[in-house]
Amino acid sequence: MKILWFVDILFDTSLNRCTWLEITGYLQKKNEVKIVARYERHKTQFNELKTRIRYIESIKVPFLNRFMTYRNQVQKFEEFCKEFRPDILLFNTNNFILLRKAHKLKKKYGYRMVLDIRTIPVTHSKLRNALENYFFRKSLRFAAEKFDGITYVSKEMKRYCREKWGLPEHSSLVWTSGVDTKKFTSQRKKPGKGTFTLIYHGSMAKNRGLDNMIRAFDLLRSYDIEIILLGSGRGLSSLKKLTSRLKLGNRVVFKPPVPYIRIPEHIAQADAGVLPFPDWKGWNTSSFIKLFEYLACGRPVVATKIPAHTNILQGRDFVFWAEESTPEELAEAVKKAYMTRNDFQELEKKSREFIKRRYTWEEQAKKLERFLKEIKSES
Repeated sequence: MKILWFVDILFDTSLNRCTWLEITGYLQKKNEVKIVARYERHKTQFNELKTRIRYIESIKVPFLNRFMTYRNQVQKFEEFCKEFRPDILLFNTNNFILLRKAHKLKKKYGYRMVLDIRTIPVTHSKLRNALENYFFRKSLRFAAEKFDGITYVSKEMKRYCREKWGLPEHSSLVWTSGVDTKKFTSQRKKPGKGTFTLIYHGSMAKNRGLDNMIRAFDLLRSYDIEIILLGSGRGLSSLKKLTSRLKLGNRVVFKPPVPYIRIPEHIAQADAGVLPFPDWKGWNTSSFIKLFEYLACGRPVVATKIPAHTNILQGRDFVFWAEESTPEELAEAVKKAYMTRNDFQELEKKSREFIKRRYTWEEQAKKLERFLKEIKSES
């Protein structure tokens, strides 16, 4: 198959580009895949891809960048089709005008079309959030009615979209985030020895429950426990101020972002991973890559009881549940993990096997490839 994939992220700087790099890397073993994306600073190319990414030009002004990119996507769309002659068009975008144009030209070029939903629109600006939700709804309903299929990042995302916008019946697939178990391996310090260390890596934002995670450490002063917060983001400054105000500088350790290839070595310094996300539609419908990375490294996790976690981990003994994303509940979950830390060696084997059976990038790519082949073969 020849797959042309429109990815609406700033591919050179996005923290979650590994989704497309990993899935495309697998798909390229038997198919030809071309990614079309935005960029922030540089038209970065990646050795793991056999074909070069085609970057859409735009002006470097945050709000206008998206608008101009959408316009340029539409203008260059037919040029891409003539050049690449795709069998399948994959879209990770809310560019409704692009989707409508793709449908209009479908008979001319003979391709099939799939919309892939990885996240729902969530921004801090009320105006921008309203606009993005409007175009997200229009794009989703249009795809449900006119496209050959829609893929979703989680079962909860599929349920939410169908119920929220009353989507008609349509061909669909759920393929989640995943992990490369060869890159993320179980290298650990000896269980039960030294300070008990937790880790969170990724974007630093208040609405991820990280402020409550820090407050939980104010309730854990009698325990030899610390947490590593690895990453950056708009909430970093306020999280540091909170840590300073609570005098927790010796327990909450901030580390700057590192290249993706170095994430496993930082997880190796910890005993367990944390996912303190609150009950909110943006997190409930997600599929957190960091969850699979922790488990692939043999690390149990402290996690809140939201659908993104319970739909995957319910009934597993390598998760320590916090009923809610409150300091008190998070502290209790951390205590449970701390008190059973000598059993972590056995939990390590279970978490690794669980991930290898179900949540590798290869397994997710196989699902997507089968779905696309079925769509291509339909008359």
